[in-house]
Amino acid sequence: MGRIPIALTMYTVRQSASEDYLGTVRQVAQMGYEGIQTHFQVTDPKELRTLADDMGFEIAGVHTAWEALVNDFDAAVEYNKALRCRDISCPSLPPEFRSAEGFAEAGRVLSDIGRRLRERELRLTYHNHAFEFQSFEGQSGYDILFESADAQALATELDVYWLEHAGQDPVTFIRRFAGRAPLLHIKDMEAGEERFFAEVGEGILDWPAIFQAAQDAAVEWMIVEQDECRRPPLESARISLENALRFREDAQSTS
Repeated sequence: MGRIPIALTMYTVRQSASEDYLGTVRQVAQMGYEGIQTHFQVTDPKELRTLADDMGFEIAGVHTAWEALVNDFDAAVEYNKALRCRDISCPSLPPEFRSAEGFAEAGRVLSDIGRRLRERELRLTYHNHAFEFQSFEGQSGYDILFESADAQALATELDVYWLEHAGQDPVTFIRRFAGRAPLLHIKDMEAGEERFFAEVGEGILDWPAIFQAAQDAAVEWMIVEQDECRRPPLESARISLENALRFREDAQSTS
């Protein structure tokens, strides 16, 4: 496949965005990011779409909370349609679904939502953290969730940091979900017991292998996300982009 574009989820720069959302988006685009991932109802979608058109970047996805997907479905659809964005990501599960039975039920609920979104030419993904990898009689919550879901209705937005945090191999998961992982969240992990968040390429994750696996697995967007930053977040976003561009170029040259 061709070059995988790189986006930034605005959660990384949320403090600046809370003061001036569109101005912060403009700074992100000027860094060289090819897209952003936004959040449901965080800003006027028509204004954001106009800015994207003016500056030549894309909306890579919208994180939409479980409660909004279940209780405000039509508004969520309208938000994405106004942004001309295909992808809606459920960012987590409510605590009451974090049991074996709960993960199975969540898979069924998300499948129903995903089928309804497909009818509207939208796509649903689920974003992991580490809690999904709790074991229930030898099977992880993540496996239960996706085995209970319709593969045509629910895709995955893998987060490589949280996979590593949970003791999983990001490369293995990227390859396992080839064709079903259109969005990939990328951030690094510092060495040491704290396992603090780090900019892409500044920690311990195997980025050449991750980028090569993403290239092979038909990932459509690499999305930088850093939950907490030791540097100013916009500086961290810039460092992650510079390093990600280098890893992307290396992966392309070996494909």
